[in-house]
Amino acid sequence: MVGSLPEREERALAPGELIAGLVNQSDARLRLALIALFLYQPHIAGAVPEALRALNAYGKTQLKLFYSAARLLQFLYAPGLRQFIEDWYDLPDLFAADLRLSQTKNEAYQLKELSQLHQQLSGIQANWLGTYQHAAQRLMARLAQEASWAIKTSCPV
Repeated sequence: MVGSLPEREERALAPGELIAGLVNQSDARLRLALIALFLYQPHIAGAVPEALRALNAYGKTQLKLFYSAARLLQFLYAPGLRQFIEDWYDLPDLFAADLRLSQTKNEAYQLKELSQLHQQLSGIQANWLGTYQHAAQRLMARLAQEASWAIKTSCPV
């Protein structure tokens, strides 16, 4: 066709590219999507080393913080998440030592500690703890809503 745009070949991003791309987003909401991604697709944690290689120092720190938040949230929200996630996989602890998180088995305490570290390292005085929790709660609300829709569409009226 005259004047039409050439067709582009679409290609799916590799998991490491997706993770690095989210870390590099200027929109904070898109970076926050990392938490939902790791909670909903925990197997993608295997691509974290690849993503780290593609990031600058600041991006590496951001990925370590958001991944660690997702790992702790996964533990804290496991009962709610497990009912919606078929391919459950415990996120491995990749960065607690790097981030110098306490060795306590109290994940709620570690998450609070991580949020304070996030403030220090980012220079952004946000409520990171609430932000992390909000990401997990929104994901669970969305999954519950989708499950409800599935039940409604499969039940005869």
